Amino acid sequence: MAKKTEKTFLVVVVEGTVIKRIMLLDILVGSGIYYTLQWICSSIVISMLGSVIGTEGIKKVQKQVKGSNIKFVRTLKTAK
Repeated sequence: MAKKTEKTFLVVVVEGTVIKRIMLLDILVGSGIYYTLQWICSSIVISMLGSVIGTEGIKKVQKQVKGSNIKFVRTLKTAK
C-alpha cells in the first residue's frame, strides 16, 4: 500500500475592515496621486509610477508604525 502522508491546510482570515482600508488607499489615494502628478508634469508614465510608488510607500510606513497586524487564531489538524 502507498504510504499515507499527513496533509495540512492553511486558513487565512482577513477582516473586512482591512479589505476596505486597502481598497480605499489604493483607489482614492492612488487616484489622487495620479491626477496630481498628471496635472503637474503631464506625463502618463510618471503619473502611473508615482501613483504605484506613493501607495506602496504609504503601506510600508503603516506597517512600520503599527507592526505586525496578523492574529493567530487556531491550528487546524487533519484526521488521520
